[in-house]
Amino acid sequence: MRDAAPEVKLGGPASRRWVIRCQYSTLMKSRLNSMTTAQPAFDIVTYHFYGAVAERCVPPDSPAGVAAEQALTEEWLARPDKQFQRHQALRDKYAPGAPIWLTETGTASCGGTRWQPTFLETFRFVDTHA
Repeated sequence: MRDAAPEVKLGGPASRRWVIRCQYSTLMKSRLNSMTTAQPAFDIVTYHFYGAVAERCVPPDSPAGVAAEQALTEEWLARPDKQFQRHQALRDKYAPGAPIWLTETGTASCGGTRWQPTFLETFRFVDTHA
């Protein structure tokens, strides 16, 4: 790409971390570790963020889901900030000075929450992009 179109900025690794309490996946670690080598060298660090997993994919009592009653809580609205801080630390380690772009987001993975197409979702969307 650098030879064919040197003005094009390369973004990656487009990683994501599920909200389910777990460690970063092996795939994400390998993508981030690749940033320490000459190939690929990202100009922009990108990531995806989904604050929960849709109700249709997790049991109602799962910590990975979120109910409409939680939509305006500080805990819910802080999830994107915490995720950004994790990626900022990784960026600082693997690509110092590169901009960070949130390239994909939504209320929940696996099709979103039942309340995602309502006005209530506006608060999460605006807060995530602030």
